[in-house]
Amino acid sequence: MTSLPHSASAPIVHIALVTKRSDQRALESTKWLAGWLFDRGYQVTVTEDAAVAIDIPKTWAKRQKQSHLHENQDLMVVLGGDGTFIAASRHMGGADVPLLGINMGRLGFLTEIPHAEMAETLENVLAGHHSIEERMLLETTVVRAGEQVFSAFTLNDAVIHKGEIARMIEFAVEVDDQFVCTSRADGLIVSTPTGSTGYALAAGGPII
Repeated sequence: MTSLPHSASAPIVHIALVTKRSDQRALESTKWLAGWLFDRGYQVTVTEDAAVAIDIPKTWAKRQKQSHLHENQDLMVVLGGDGTFIAASRHMGGADVPLLGINMGRLGFLTEIPHAEMAETLENVLAGHHSIEERMLLETTVVRAGEQVFSAFTLNDAVIHKGEIARMIEFAVEVDDQFVCTSRADGLIVSTPTGSTGYALAAGGPII
Protein backbone atom coordinates (compact mmCIF):
# COMPACT_ATOMS: atom_id res chain seq x y z
CA MET A 1 0.00 0.00 0.00
CA THR A 2 1.17 3.50 -0.71
CA SER A 3 -0.17 7.04 -0.74
CA LEU A 4 -0.11 9.81 -3.32
CA PRO A 5 2.02 12.63 -1.86
CA HIS A 6 2.77 15.99 -3.43
CA SER A 7 4.15 19.36 -2.43
CA ALA A 8 1.38 21.95 -2.52
CA SER A 9 4.02 24.67 -2.90
CA ALA A 10 5.46 23.28 -6.15
CA PRO A 11 4.79 25.61 -9.11
CA ILE A 12 2.34 24.32 -11.71
CA VAL A 13 3.61 24.62 -15.29
CA HIS A 14 2.83 21.34 -17.05
CA ILE A 15 -0.83 20.26 -17.06
CA ALA A 16 -2.32 17.08 -18.56
CA LEU A 17 -5.99 16.76 -19.46
CA VAL A 18 -7.77 13.41 -19.13
CA THR A 19 -11.15 13.05 -20.83
CA LYS A 20 -14.08 10.66 -20.85
CA ARG A 21 -13.83 9.95 -24.57
CA SER A 22 -17.42 8.72 -24.95
CA ASP A 23 -18.78 12.05 -23.65
CA GLN A 24 -19.00 14.73 -26.33
CA ARG A 25 -19.46 17.47 -23.75
CA ALA A 26 -16.31 16.35 -21.95
CA LEU A 27 -14.38 16.39 -25.24
CA GLU A 28 -15.60 19.89 -26.10
CA SER A 29 -14.72 21.10 -22.60
CA THR A 30 -11.26 19.58 -22.97
CA LYS A 31 -10.66 21.53 -26.18
CA TRP A 32 -11.87 24.74 -24.55
CA LEU A 33 -9.69 24.14 -21.49
CA ALA A 34 -6.61 23.37 -23.61
CA GLY A 35 -7.00 26.73 -25.35
CA TRP A 36 -7.70 28.52 -22.08
CA LEU A 37 -4.53 27.13 -20.49
CA PHE A 38 -2.43 27.74 -23.62
CA ASP A 39 -3.49 31.39 -23.66
CA ARG A 40 -2.19 31.69 -20.09
CA GLY A 41 1.20 30.24 -20.90
CA TYR A 42 0.85 26.72 -19.49
CA GLN A 43 2.32 23.62 -21.14
CA VAL A 44 -0.65 21.36 -21.93
CA THR A 45 -0.71 17.66 -22.81
CA VAL A 46 -3.75 15.65 -23.96
CA THR A 47 -4.31 12.06 -25.01
CA GLU A 48 -3.80 11.32 -28.70
CA ASP A 49 -7.32 9.98 -29.24
CA ALA A 50 -9.00 12.94 -27.54
CA ALA A 51 -6.93 15.40 -29.59
CA VAL A 52 -7.98 13.71 -32.82
CA ALA A 53 -11.63 13.29 -31.79
CA ILE A 54 -12.18 16.98 -31.04
CA ASP A 55 -9.41 18.47 -33.27
CA ILE A 56 -7.29 20.14 -30.60
CA PRO A 57 -4.60 22.22 -32.36
CA LYS A 58 -1.05 20.93 -31.87
CA THR A 59 0.00 24.48 -31.02
CA TRP A 60 -2.26 24.32 -27.95
CA ALA A 61 -1.26 20.93 -26.58
CA LYS A 62 1.19 18.08 -26.94
CA ARG A 63 -0.24 14.64 -27.65
CA GLN A 64 0.63 11.59 -25.61
CA LYS A 65 -0.57 8.03 -25.06
CA GLN A 66 -2.81 7.56 -22.01
CA SER A 67 -0.27 5.29 -20.31
CA HIS A 68 2.42 8.00 -20.44
CA LEU A 69 0.22 11.06 -19.96
CA HIS A 70 1.28 11.60 -16.34
CA GLU A 71 5.00 11.80 -17.11
CA ASN A 72 6.66 15.15 -16.30
CA GLN A 73 3.34 16.72 -15.26
CA ASP A 74 2.58 19.02 -12.32
CA LEU A 75 -1.20 18.51 -12.44
CA MET A 76 -3.72 16.25 -14.17
CA VAL A 77 -7.23 17.58 -14.76
CA VAL A 78 -9.84 14.83 -15.21
CA LEU A 79 -13.03 15.72 -17.11
CA GLY A 80 -15.68 13.03 -16.67
CA GLY A 81 -16.96 11.07 -13.72
CA ASP A 82 -15.57 8.92 -10.95
CA GLY A 83 -14.86 6.09 -13.40
CA THR A 84 -12.66 8.36 -15.52
CA PHE A 85 -10.91 9.59 -12.36
CA ILE A 86 -10.21 6.04 -11.14
CA ALA A 87 -8.92 4.99 -14.58
CA ALA A 88 -6.58 8.00 -14.65
CA SER A 89 -5.17 7.13 -11.22
CA ARG A 90 -4.58 3.53 -12.33
CA HIS A 91 -2.59 4.61 -15.40
CA MET A 92 -0.36 6.80 -13.22
CA GLY A 93 1.25 3.83 -11.49
CA GLY A 94 1.73 5.66 -8.19
CA ALA A 95 3.33 8.73 -9.77
CA ASP A 96 3.57 11.91 -7.68
CA VAL A 97 1.05 13.99 -9.65
CA PRO A 98 -2.12 15.55 -8.16
CA LEU A 99 -5.49 14.87 -9.82
CA LEU A 100 -8.25 17.48 -10.09
CA GLY A 101 -11.69 16.05 -10.98
CA ILE A 102 -14.24 18.05 -13.00
CA ASN A 103 -17.71 16.51 -12.89
CA MET A 104 -19.44 16.43 -16.26
CA GLY A 105 -23.04 16.15 -15.13
CA ARG A 106 -23.39 13.03 -12.96
CA LEU A 107 -23.05 12.76 -9.21
CA GLY A 108 -19.41 12.31 -8.32
CA PHE A 109 -17.62 11.58 -5.06
CA LEU A 110 -14.12 12.00 -6.53
CA THR A 111 -15.00 14.42 -9.34
CA GLU A 112 -16.60 16.91 -6.99
CA ILE A 113 -16.00 20.18 -8.90
CA PRO A 114 -19.06 21.15 -11.00
CA HIS A 115 -18.40 21.87 -14.66
CA ALA A 116 -19.79 25.40 -14.23
CA GLU A 117 -17.05 26.15 -11.68
CA MET A 118 -14.16 24.68 -13.72
CA ALA A 119 -12.50 27.94 -14.80
CA GLU A 120 -12.90 29.64 -11.42
CA THR A 121 -11.53 26.61 -9.58
CA LEU A 122 -8.55 26.30 -11.89
CA GLU A 123 -7.73 29.98 -11.49
CA ASN A 124 -7.58 29.46 -7.72
CA VAL A 125 -5.53 26.27 -8.00
CA LEU A 126 -3.04 27.80 -10.44
CA ALA A 127 -2.70 30.82 -8.15
CA GLY A 128 -1.69 28.48 -5.33
CA HIS A 129 -4.94 28.74 -3.37
CA HIS A 130 -5.47 25.03 -2.80
CA SER A 131 -4.63 22.09 -0.61
CA ILE A 132 -3.84 18.52 -1.63
CA GLU A 133 -5.59 15.54 -0.08
CA GLU A 134 -3.52 12.37 -0.04
CA ARG A 135 -5.30 9.07 -0.69
CA MET A 136 -4.12 5.53 -0.18
CA LEU A 137 -3.39 3.35 -3.22
CA LEU A 138 -3.29 -0.44 -3.41
CA GLU A 139 -0.50 -2.11 -5.33
CA THR A 140 -1.89 -5.38 -6.66
CA THR A 141 0.15 -8.20 -8.19
CA VAL A 142 -0.93 -11.57 -9.59
CA VAL A 143 1.58 -14.43 -9.35
CA ARG A 144 1.08 -17.77 -11.11
CA ALA A 145 3.52 -20.66 -10.79
CA GLY A 146 6.03 -18.30 -9.23
CA GLU A 147 5.82 -15.81 -12.10
CA GLN A 148 4.31 -12.32 -11.83
CA VAL A 149 1.71 -11.99 -14.60
CA PHE A 150 0.03 -8.72 -13.61
CA SER A 151 0.72 -5.63 -11.52
CA ALA A 152 -1.22 -2.39 -11.08
CA PHE A 153 -2.02 0.41 -8.66
CA THR A 154 -5.65 1.08 -7.79
CA LEU A 155 -7.43 3.88 -5.98
CA ASN A 156 -10.63 1.99 -5.08
CA ASP A 157 -10.29 -1.77 -4.74
CA ALA A 158 -8.93 -5.06 -5.98
CA VAL A 159 -11.48 -7.82 -6.65
CA ILE A 160 -10.64 -11.53 -6.66
CA HIS A 161 -13.23 -13.68 -8.46
CA LYS A 162 -13.63 -16.66 -10.76
CA GLY A 163 -13.98 -14.68 -13.96
CA GLU A 164 -16.78 -14.61 -16.49
CA ILE A 165 -18.39 -17.77 -15.10
CA ALA A 166 -20.07 -17.09 -11.73
CA ARG A 167 -18.84 -19.89 -9.48
CA MET A 168 -17.82 -20.17 -5.85
CA ILE A 169 -14.11 -20.09 -5.13
CA GLU A 170 -12.13 -21.19 -2.10
CA PHE A 171 -9.29 -18.99 -0.94
CA ALA A 172 -7.03 -18.22 2.00
CA VAL A 173 -6.33 -14.73 3.30
CA GLU A 174 -2.97 -13.71 4.78
CA VAL A 175 -1.82 -10.29 6.02
CA ASP A 176 1.95 -9.70 6.21
CA ASP A 177 2.45 -13.47 5.78
CA GLN A 178 0.19 -14.17 8.77
CA PHE A 179 -2.81 -16.46 8.19
CA VAL A 180 -6.21 -14.79 8.72
CA CYS A 181 -8.86 -17.17 7.37
CA THR A 182 -10.06 -19.43 4.59
CA SER A 183 -13.40 -18.94 2.90
CA ARG A 184 -15.71 -20.10 0.13
CA ALA A 185 -17.47 -17.21 -1.61
CA ASP A 186 -18.21 -15.56 -4.94
CA GLY A 187 -15.05 -13.52 -4.43
CA LEU A 188 -13.12 -11.16 -2.22
CA ILE A 189 -12.90 -7.36 -2.32
CA VAL A 190 -9.84 -5.64 -0.86
CA SER A 191 -10.70 -1.96 -0.60
CA THR A 192 -9.01 1.32 0.25
CA PRO A 193 -10.81 3.91 2.42
CA THR A 194 -11.81 5.64 -0.82
CA GLY A 195 -13.28 2.43 -2.19
CA SER A 196 -15.20 1.49 0.96
CA THR A 197 -16.72 4.97 1.02
CA GLY A 198 -17.79 4.52 -2.59
CA TYR A 199 -19.51 1.23 -1.72
CA ALA A 200 -21.28 2.88 1.23
CA LEU A 201 -22.54 5.75 -0.93
CA ALA A 202 -23.70 3.37 -3.68
CA ALA A 203 -25.76 1.49 -1.08
CA GLY A 204 -27.36 4.72 0.14
CA GLY A 205 -25.18 4.96 3.22
CA PRO A 206 -23.09 7.81 4.65
CA ILE A 207 -19.56 8.94 3.86
CA ILE A 208 -17.33 6.97 6.23
